[in-house]
Formats: sequence, structure tokens, C-alpha cells
Amino acid sequence: SGKAFEAIQAAMPAFNHYGFDIARYRIFVDDLGTNIGVTFYDADVPTSRLAASIGSPGKIPGVSVEVDRTRLRVIRSGLVQ
Repeated sequence: SGKAFEAIQAAMPAFNHYGFDIARYRIFVDDLGTNIGVTFYDADVPTSRLAASIGSPGKIPGVSVEVDRTRLRVIRSGLVQ
């Protein structure tokens, strides 16, 4: 949806801060109520493994970004290891 795309755009500077190659990641957007979660996971990991894991199931760390739904500003971000 349009809001998901806007959330991804808002999250990209936080992702880029870590210096990772976006081509190696798959992006997931989650409704967190008042906020939107944008998570970048290793693109080589099957989606079925993502749901069953705690932390990043891939060989490279994931990045989690929480974005304010209304203002589309990053609230927090961090590595998923």
C-alpha cells in the first residue's frame, strides 16, 4: 500500500546508517498500532524460517526500524542479530 511504501522510504536512512547493501535484503512492513515496523532481513532466508526464528535467521544481521505512522519519522532502529 502507499503507507507501507512511505514507511519504507522513511526507514531507509536508518538502514543506510549501517552501510549494508539493500540488494541483499527483503523488506517486511508490520502494523504496530500507532507505529509501523519496517524490518530488513537477509533475502536468502526462506520466509517460512523468518516466522519461526528469534533474531536474524540469516548470515547477515537484520535491521529493525520503527516509524511514526502519522509523521513518518523514525522512532528507533537497531540491528537484529
